[in-house]
Amino acid sequence: MTYLARMTIGAGGTWQKGATKEEAVNGCVKRAIEDWSGLYDIKRAVKEGAAKVHLYKDGGTDSFDDDTYLETVTATLD
Repeated sequence: MTYLARMTIGAGGTWQKGATKEEAVNGCVKRAIEDWSGLYDIKRAVKEGAAKVHLYKDGGTDSFDDDTYLETVTATLD
């Protein structure tokens, strides 16, 4: 199974796929830091436990519409 991690940031967001939940979440957090740190203090939000990541089972297409929601987790820096 492929996991999809999505994080909403301001009016946008970021996402990352992974073979495991941990891989997807860690990739999503790293990508959020790379893409959004110019506008938001992502590292601080993660350290304070304020950043949430939504996990999905990836539906295998380019659309988010066929992904199945699994859970929401608190983002961590690993």
